[in-house]
Amino acid sequence: MAAHLARLVDGGDTSVLLAGDPAVGLAIVRFRTATWADTTEAYLAELYVAPESRGQGLGRLFLTDVLDHCRARGATYADLNTSEDDEAARHLYESLGFDCHEGRGEGPLAVYYEKDL
Repeated sequence: MAAHLARLVDGGDTSVLLAGDPAVGLAIVRFRTATWADTTEAYLAELYVAPESRGQGLGRLFLTDVLDHCRARGATYADLNTSEDDEAARHLYESLGFDCHEGRGEGPLAVYYEKDL
């Protein structure tokens, strides 16, 4: 896994961030140029905190640091996905301003699709 993550980071469009010493949190962020503007977007591909370290505010602190990192890399927008039943993750994301509706709260529920190719 370390070699694979190193290749992603070496490609320039991915950041791998760790929380704790020893590490109990991992974030993987992929950066891309926006479709309709000359700006950078960040996709939070992974945010993980070890189960024994949850419920102590580490996830909130870590995600705040991750978003600061995204801003420092020039990102003006961030997106992510999680499952409907992961209520703890959804609460965390929503408490930090993420919204799962088009138009930021006023529009229809955004739906994420995936397909193996």
